[in-house]
Amino acid sequence: VDRVDQSLLAFGNALNRVNSGCLQMIDEQMKSIGNLELALGSYRKTIGSLKAKMAASVPCISQSEVDELCKAQDKLMMRMIEMPRIQAIDTFGEIAST
Repeated sequence: VDRVDQSLLAFGNALNRVNSGCLQMIDEQMKSIGNLELALGSYRKTIGSLKAKMAASVPCISQSEVDELCKAQDKLMMRMIEMPRIQAIDTFGEIAST
């Protein structure tokens, strides 16, 4: 009976570790998605401004506006790169090791 209780306890602990790992991964993904959404919003705003100028037949777009677009694009790309990779959690391996 003690051996069964120990096995059940170890099994429960393994499940808790797997669950905690999954929750942490989800939290990191959500934070990164928030940062990505902010960068995308900035990029869209810059693009929208340039499109409006083109539609209004503004004779030229300044270098500073092109630089702003490049900066927004770079920021967007950096946020995409910063997204944490989804790591496979070996649920069965974790549980089987108990």
